Amino acid sequence: CIWALAIATWAHCPVSMMYHITSALNAGKSYDPFSSVFRLADVSAIHGCCVAFGWAVSHGDWFFTEAAIVLNLACVVRLQWDFLTGKRGSQQDLYRVCCCIFVYLFPMLWRGDFVDYLG
Repeated sequence: CIWALAIATWAHCPVSMMYHITSALNAGKSYDPFSSVFRLADVSAIHGCCVAFGWAVSHGDWFFTEAAIVLNLACVVRLQWDFLTGKRGSQQDLYRVCCCIFVYLFPMLWRGDFVDYLG
């Protein structure tokens, strides 16, 4: 399970770096980071991490993993649809990420692992 966390994190890191570096280098210009393909890739990669993390945190339980796949895939499809139709990225995209993070953490609550859940 730990390898799923590491691989997902490593896969997301360069994508996230591209988004944040591009945003920083273009600050103050007409560049809109919320309409960038790099933002689409970054947030989509976060959703991929949510699936991998959910699988790891649930110890491979397929009920939780399937729920995470369906939810995160729906979020990625929505992100891509919005991007392809020219809709600017929004705060709602980040609310969906927060929801998906709660979903991948839910197995900890389910099994009563409150100490680790609270960090």
